[in-house]
Amino acid sequence: KKNLYHKFYRGIEAGKFLSDKDASEFFYRTSPTDSRYRKLKSRFRNKLLNSVIFFDNENFKVSNYERMYYRCYRDFLSLMFLIRSGGRMAVTQDLNRLLKQGIKHEFHDMSISICNLLLEYFAINNDHKDYNDILSLKKVILRLYEIENLALEFSFSSDLTSKKSKMTFTRKSTILSENFHQVKQLGLKYESNIITNCRFNCAIHLFVLKREYKKLLKSINKYEQYIQNNTLFSTGNKAAKILFYKILAYLHLSNFDKGSECIAQVDKLMRAGTNN
Repeated sequence: KKNLYHKFYRGIEAGKFLSDKDASEFFYRTSPTDSRYRKLKSRFRNKLLNSVIFFDNENFKVSNYERMYYRCYRDFLSLMFLIRSGGRMAVTQDLNRLLKQGIKHEFHDMSISICNLLLEYFAINNDHKDYNDILSLKKVILRLYEIENLALEFSFSSDLTSKKSKMTFTRKSTILSENFHQVKQLGLKYESNIITNCRFNCAIHLFVLKREYKKLLKSINKYEQYIQNNTLFSTGNKAAKILFYKILAYLHLSNFDKGSECIAQVDKLMRAGTNN
């Protein structure tokens, strides 16, 4: 507890260091440009980043999906580091187990990386059967991942377009309509958590812009039905987002009873004092 990193952490936590000037003055009686302080801060930051992987996420107030996201990616990093340190044979079974979790929870980027690690292992060991099995699986995951990335691009485009204050209504409407159409078409090829989220996001931007609140409610109901049928992907933030846009739609449709019911529900999800 006497080392400088511990003192740095406690100083920030207690509000003692509100700027680099406060910290550099405390440690070295000098300015933030002093090489000693810059080196201390850099090493302290690295230690903080390293500690992230040791978070005990079981105590986080998050959904099971968010908890699994953290756990899977943490385990993947740990296994990858072990492999690069020469421990490939010791963790192959763990990689296979993690791959099943990645596919189940649709963590496709991680699953592709795991496939590559396994392919390398089976190639080294001249294991043709397992190699071909994983290669076939990887091709399927890659295709799904490509479709999801296309959906994300359309969703991000809708986010940016909605924020362009100088763009005309007609131009905005055209772009948002096209984005919504494209994501819907992708959803016909493959339904996933990410594509469904993108479809909902594109629908929000389009129907709020055009003030088509009945269509907004229809999209909300479709998204809500998907979440109810796929509780694995349910999170508190998604539930709050659904309720928020229901409130918005009911307000503009003058359905104040339904809107009040949504407010009562969202009050149970959002903690007072937070941004939401």
